[in-house]
Amino acid sequence: MIPFCGMKLLHFKISSFLSSITYSFVVLVITQGIIQAQPDLKDDDASNFSADIMRAKSESEIPTAEAKSLFNLAQENISLNTVHSRKLAREYLQKAILLEPENIEFRLCYASLLEKYFPVSAYSEYENILQIDSTCIEAIYKLALRSESEFNEWKFSQKKFDDGIYFDLSDEALSDFRKAEYYYKKIISYQPLHYDALMHLSFLYEDSNVPEKSIPLLETLLKAFPDDKDVHLYLGLLYYKDNQIQKAHKEFQEALILMQPEERKDFTYNTVIELLSPVLSEKIKNFSQPELENLISSFWKLNEPLFLTEYNERLLEHYSRVAYANLRYSVPAENKQGWKTDRGEMHIRYGDPHKIVRLRPGVDWSVVKLKTEIWHYEEFTLGFVDKFSTNKYAFSSPPKFNERYQSQFGDDTFFFVESLRKISPQKYEPVFEGPPLDIPVDVTQFLSLSANNKTDVYFSYKLEHSDSQECVQYQSGIFFFDLFMNPIYQKKNDFKFSAGDFNDGREKNSLVKSSLMTVKPDSGNISFEILRTDDGAAFSNQGRFKVRKFNRDVLEMSDIVLAETVESADPDQLPIIRENLGIKPNPELSFSSTVPLFIYYETYNLELGDDGMNNIEQTILLKRSEDETGGDDLIAPIIKMFQTDEKQIALISNFQTRERNPQIYFQLDMNGYQSGKYELEIKIKDLFSGNEVFRKKEFFWNQ
Repeated sequence: MIPFCGMKLLHFKISSFLSSITYSFVVLVITQGIIQAQPDLKDDDASNFSADIMRAKSESEIPTAEAKSLFNLAQENISLNTVHSRKLAREYLQKAILLEPENIEFRLCYASLLEKYFPVSAYSEYENILQIDSTCIEAIYKLALRSESEFNEWKFSQKKFDDGIYFDLSDEALSDFRKAEYYYKKIISYQPLHYDALMHLSFLYEDSNVPEKSIPLLETLLKAFPDDKDVHLYLGLLYYKDNQIQKAHKEFQEALILMQPEERKDFTYNTVIELLSPVLSEKIKNFSQPELENLISSFWKLNEPLFLTEYNERLLEHYSRVAYANLRYSVPAENKQGWKTDRGEMHIRYGDPHKIVRLRPGVDWSVVKLKTEIWHYEEFTLGFVDKFSTNKYAFSSPPKFNERYQSQFGDDTFFFVESLRKISPQKYEPVFEGPPLDIPVDVTQFLSLSANNKTDVYFSYKLEHSDSQECVQYQSGIFFFDLFMNPIYQKKNDFKFSAGDFNDGREKNSLVKSSLMTVKPDSGNISFEILRTDDGAAFSNQGRFKVRKFNRDVLEMSDIVLAETVESADPDQLPIIRENLGIKPNPELSFSSTVPLFIYYETYNLELGDDGMNNIEQTILLKRSEDETGGDDLIAPIIKMFQTDEKQIALISNFQTRERNPQIYFQLDMNGYQSGKYELEIKIKDLFSGNEVFRKKEFFWNQ
């Protein structure tokens, strides 16, 4: 069985064979001293016409004619652009070349005329031109474009045979890549600022997943063409793909300024409405223009992954997707921008698939297998079919009964996408300047110590330090919005650590910190963020959040803090300070025999008796989590208990203090317990009022 890629090579061998037949015919005509219009040549005849004329001219005297006049007649007929006029133009050019076989202008015009209908012949002619003048930029550029196009056509390609075996054709693509790279580099060696060669070579590298090679080329162009919108746009795309997010932001902003209004509207408005339309459905028709613009603004705020930066990473991802879709999937013949095509729409919704396979067309008995492109995402797979091999791909659908032309993708993508748009209108994984940081965070809420009718919310987190870093700079941020993304609270904090700051005596390369937000009770959207400014590494914890309201009249209880230390001595040195106590929380919620487990919480609004004392009943339950045991078995009560002011409390369920809002902490000794996940529940009952409150917290115990 001959591999499909071998058939492509076989075609050129046949062309060479036909050239010998053409050569004999042309020599016969010339030796008879006859010059007349020849019948419309076949593609292979046309591809060798110029070379054969050159050989024949050395053997026979050619009657003189006005070559320039013939060339002008050819150009006039080319401008008419009809079947007959193109045929006449070819004949005039053939005569002109016969008279002046080394005239590059004639040959370039002839090759250009052949390109659309006889591409193999055209590119053979460009190669012939280089035999005459190896520095002809136009011929080199045409050959480079051809090789780049072939590379993009074959790079994902496989051939499926009847026995179900797939044959990889990537070697074909690699050969075309090397040719295109060679030609573009050759042009640049002659003209270092050749705009098209630099642009297309950068596209070639980007298509090969090496954007770092593309960036210097576009940076060179930018110096020569600082006001070129496309250079800014595609440089922004490449910076983004290379995780140089801040530079990408700058280039996209420059490109937007330089765009024509209609193109700018596509990037900032039309493509976003395309994203939102499946969710809004028919309602979108009832929105006014200002309402839609406000909706778009809220959408970007809601999807912004990192408020610490001056740019919106999700918006930059969108610009990148639109730029790529327009670059790769546009249909120039129909003046159709890439984002409006089926592949372009899927790209702006879901980004790059993790794998693309392009199945070559073929014939299986009476069925014609159409060229089919398959996009593999983690959650789903999409199929696109190119019915006429014109790179106009559309969603794949199953064949109708007895339909001869069929997609090679079995599922109905057209039907599937209708549901997918509504269920999952977009997919986005945050991309930051640096690597993502894995930072454990624990959030606890208390009645505010400093402001009436407000709540203290602590975000406790743990940082790891590398031995290779002497000093590390960070920025933390808390951003709280209402449900419509109107800002309620914002706080940023810059801090710096040296290696010594990370040594707490127990874990050499770790540091625990807490950030405090004091706000009125409300529901909204929260983002807690950490940015390592040295390399752009980032952490972002986002979602819906409810700030608790602590009633000042009835019994209330704060959240539970699971801590490694609770101290009254020198509390300012610890991350959380509550009155006269300092607390070092454990955001990982993981404890062991070497990492002690302290419990801290506060109760509010206890009633006091005539003697000024409260009367509390405390019940503490410790349970294995259901995913550890499959049940709710009670494990044990606490072993040790300590109360505020370092007064030890015995293993009793009742105790008294003189405070309406006492701080309570104690240590759990879990030595001897099995490793696993546990649930701690603390229930407080005010024996004077009869009111009860409780809180729960889960943690890990490692024996």
